[in-house]
Amino acid sequence: MCRDKNKRMTSSYISLRKEDLPDMTMTEVALKLGERHVSAYTPEELLEMLQTGDVFDIYVALGAIGKLKLKKALNPLKYIALYDDDLGIQEESIRVIRRIGGRKALDILEFLKTTDHKKLIEGILKHGADYKPY
Repeated sequence: MCRDKNKRMTSSYISLRKEDLPDMTMTEVALKLGERHVSAYTPEELLEMLQTGDVFDIYVALGAIGKLKLKKALNPLKYIALYDDDLGIQEESIRVIRRIGGRKALDILEFLKTTDHKKLIEGILKHGADYKPY
C-alpha cells in the first residue's frame, strides 16, 4: 500500500497478488481495503472518492464509509443509488446506507423502495446489509 505526500493511502497504487486474494473479486477487495484502512482517510476524502468516477476508489470509499457509519455521506449515497451507471455501485451504496442506520437512513431506504431497488431493499431490511438477492 503506497501513501501520497499527505501520508494517506491511495488505492490507485495498490498492488495485489492473486495468491493473497483467493476467490475474491476486485469489488470485494476494494470493499475490504476500505474497511481495513478506514483510518487512512478523512471523511472529506471519502466523499471526494465517491465522485472520482474510478470504480475501485468508489468501492474503497463505500467500504470505509460503511465501517465509519458516516452520516454525512447519506445524501451522496442516495444520489448514487438513484443515478450511478453501475448497478453494482448502486446496490452497494444501498447496503452502506443500511449499515449507517438511523432515522434518515431508514427514510432514504423507504424512498428508494419506490424505485427498481425494491426487492433488494426489502431483503436488506429483513436480512441485514449483507443480503444479496442472487
